[in-house]
Amino acid sequence: MEEDEDQRKIDLKQHALNPVSKKYLLRIILYVVLLVGLCYVVFYLYKREPKPTPVKNPKDVKEIRGVTLSDSI
Repeated sequence: MEEDEDQRKIDLKQHALNPVSKKYLLRIILYVVLLVGLCYVVFYLYKREPKPTPVKNPKDVKEIRGVTLSDSI
């Protein structure tokens, strides 16, 4: 009778995870917070409307810098 009771007991500890350190849990929480923050920033950047670029009038241009002309035709 005792042998039947021993065989019917289920050992759930064999399926449980080993305990982890607090340092490991803090790292996982930090990664999750960083991932959520990054997703929020990306979502915010894609959701906002881009600023319209002002159309420049060529008659208002007085000087052009950083352009070199060469006659190597």
